Amino acid sequence: MITFDQALTIFQTFLITEKRAPTNTVRAYSNDIEQLGKFFQEHDVTLHSYTKKDLMAFLQKMLEDNISASSRARKLAAMRLFFNLMVERCQIANHIISIKAPKVEQRLPSYLSESEITQLLDTAQKDQTDRGIRNCLMIYLLYSAGLRVSELLDLMPSSVRLDTGFLVVIGKRSKERFVPLPTQVLSLLNVYITTHRPKLFPKSCDDSNTPLFFTVRRGAVCSISRQGCWLIVKALLRASGIIRRVYPHSLRHSLATHLLKNGANLRSLQLLMGHESIATIQVYTHLERDGLREIYDKAHSRS
Repeated sequence: MITFDQALTIFQTFLITEKRAPTNTVRAYSNDIEQLGKFFQEHDVTLHSYTKKDLMAFLQKMLEDNISASSRARKLAAMRLFFNLMVERCQIANHIISIKAPKVEQRLPSYLSESEITQLLDTAQKDQTDRGIRNCLMIYLLYSAGLRVSELLDLMPSSVRLDTGFLVVIGKRSKERFVPLPTQVLSLLNVYITTHRPKLFPKSCDDSNTPLFFTVRRGAVCSISRQGCWLIVKALLRASGIIRRVYPHSLRHSLATHLLKNGANLRSLQLLMGHESIATIQVYTHLERDGLREIYDKAHSRS
């Protein structure tokens, strides 16, 4: 008889070592299965006694707690993976096979217009302190390289290849890709690495094995957290006069939409942004349709 805690440990190990899932996915899926385990415990249900009815009751509770359809769909995906593994490793019955995922409304990604990007970058460049230049470069790379926040924060100084003009990015599932950088961004990175970055270190610290972008807390060098990155972006958005809801990931969406609008093809975009499937980026084609409608309405005499 296997306990739920033992099963969760097996699941987490599987996600990390075999699926090589991103840290955020491991954390989210683990939390989802922990919630299921707590629900089972509250209802005196074990992995060896649970039924499809118990799973439906758990999903119904999520609905009653006003959990969004997208979150419920993710929980169900985590449960499918979990129980598939339990069938294989622990001979646990799989009662989740016939449960359908909730319909999730597809949301278009939020993005900034090209003029808003210019506005944001111009604002970021105004702060010429060492920390201000660091923040400006973070904004530049989120947009010009289309980086995920985790990819940005994992960059090392060696990730910048000044000789070739490329940035070496470690994406999801530890896949490496090479992203070309504009000459202006390369120049800024060169100055940052050689001049400004060393000044950000406390005197007692060295820069060995330290991320490209870091912060200092109580005299110690620390990695910048996702929340810390969001606060930097939020402050610069506010300073530039952009007050609508935009997130760091919106800069990645902005690059994709601008490239498509200016003639890039989906395959090139897929390679640049590190998507495994071309279907993932087809959501951006809404811009082409929107642009077509705008041109049609302006040009057609009977529109």
